[in-house]
Amino acid sequence: MNWKSEVDKFKAGMKIENPSMSSSFLRIGYFGLTGGGKSVTSGIFALGLTGPTGLIGWIDGEGRRSGYAIDEVAELAAKYYGKPKQSFIDRFKVVHVDPPFNPLAGVAAIETLEQAGCKTIIADLCSQLWDSEGGYLDMKEDALDRIAGSDDAKRQRSAAAAAAQVKPWTHGKFISKVNSAKAHMILVFQAKNKWNPKTNKVDEFVSPIQESGLTRTALIVGRVECSDRGNGGYCTFQAPPGQGTKFTHNAILKLLPQANEQLTFAHGEAIAKWCGSPVPVSAISTNVAPDIKALKRVLWETTREVHCCVKGEKEKAILDLGVRKLNQWMWDESVISDTEAWETLTAERLPDVIGKAKEKLESKEVVP
Repeated sequence: MNWKSEVDKFKAGMKIENPSMSSSFLRIGYFGLTGGGKSVTSGIFALGLTGPTGLIGWIDGEGRRSGYAIDEVAELAAKYYGKPKQSFIDRFKVVHVDPPFNPLAGVAAIETLEQAGCKTIIADLCSQLWDSEGGYLDMKEDALDRIAGSDDAKRQRSAAAAAAQVKPWTHGKFISKVNSAKAHMILVFQAKNKWNPKTNKVDEFVSPIQESGLTRTALIVGRVECSDRGNGGYCTFQAPPGQGTKFTHNAILKLLPQANEQLTFAHGEAIAKWCGSPVPVSAISTNVAPDIKALKRVLWETTREVHCCVKGEKEKAILDLGVRKLNQWMWDESVISDTEAWETLTAERLPDVIGKAKEKLESKEVVP
């Protein structure tokens, strides 16, 4: 081989570009203990990151429990965006992966969802591909059995050889696929308290069950903490080094949940906007409520059969009558309290009012 000619071939395909940050194909990680809200958190972030349209893939390695998380995410999205819950459920496409958790099954699932046109893929099986039944560590043990049998000393000497036989063609391929996927990837990990050989005891903190290289290209990695407040993530992105969290740029922290703040769709939207522009962080809002005019428009359209105003009707007398009808209906149906009214509803209050109004209208026929 003429190494110089090979270098020239590579040079022919290279070009010099100005520095830039892109929102194309981001890698995001979340980890936490069982029941901490990892899946719901990932779904919330995926919807915000993907935007108002586009399919979201979900690789379910959690015993086919993804449907519960997706239903909860869709319920929250319906209230936040003021659109039907089913419209969000329909955006999720699920591939179930059951044991044995061969890492190549993860590769196949990503490729399947890519081919289906998914813009974002939630890989809710990363820890399973590493240490669960049929995962990489099981495959490595099988290789050790073939190489060294029950000879403990030989097994210790052969650990690297067993890994070399297995990892490049299994878990290594999964890592490569994650990093080359033509979609945003949200990686979900189980967590545990690891044994610390330096202190000879279990660590007080939790860290993700994973291969360290899997989050090498991630923009952020957050630890999801269990909360009795429900609905997904209370996240930490700034744990001390070695505890699994990560953020790639200081400005990103201002766009992520702060202390005791819950992760919302707005945080995913803000990350996508900042990476795609990038614009000054101060110009990006992460308020959890959309514009009040837009929310009132959603409530008005949702309850049209109550107030009976025709679209485009602008006569003040007709509009005033429609508002009075709507207020009376919302009071009668306990959609709002008797101290509230259309005129006083805030942006923070409106998503809940819209949700209750939809429930009332769907449950019975309305008589104007």
